[in-house]
Amino acid sequence: AKAADAVMFGRKDIFKQMSYVLGNRPVYHQRSERFIFYEEPKKMWKMGESAVLGKPSLYTSRITDVYSPDMAVWMGDSGKIQVLGLDGEEVPKGWRPGLKVKEVEDGWKDPDFPHSNDSIGTKAEGKYEQNRWLRALGLHARPTLFADLEPADACQGIVDNCWLISAMCAVAEFPSYIKNNLFVTKKVSKDGKYQVKLFDGRSN
Repeated sequence: AKAADAVMFGRKDIFKQMSYVLGNRPVYHQRSERFIFYEEPKKMWKMGESAVLGKPSLYTSRITDVYSPDMAVWMGDSGKIQVLGLDGEEVPKGWRPGLKVKEVEDGWKDPDFPHSNDSIGTKAEGKYEQNRWLRALGLHARPTLFADLEPADACQGIVDNCWLISAMCAVAEFPSYIKNNLFVTKKVSKDGKYQVKLFDGRSN
């Protein structure tokens, strides 16, 4: 059996699979120092502030022997708690609200900008609880790298990078310059990796 790469607990908190196991099952960790693990003596999954057998827990599943926490039944004070298994892109399995997304090969991932809330910050994480990381090839069979470029294409979100977005908007007034001088990669990349040239105006 294969456990989920990560799980979303209660439609909000994301726990990522760690490298060690308890009860022959993976342990999951969240940034707020909470853990999901399987307590084999009690035959149940637990969520608590430490991954230690016998310690008090915040939530527990019903008695089960399933390999992954998203397959267990979790109960809280107000009823059943939804626990969803996530794939490598942290998209809930089978969760496709509002968009038709095609399954595509797992492409390149930037180690300095991971496909997770770590890249967008806690401020954005709280505002966009259902954010998703998708590849262009999963949204359209034949995506286009360059179409009709204009400054409005660069959108400022909640990430504090307005200095970069404003520069992109200014350069977008000259679409041919972007195509011919900034992008080394000229076509849609199947693995999602693009090479671009950025310039520091303070240097010579």
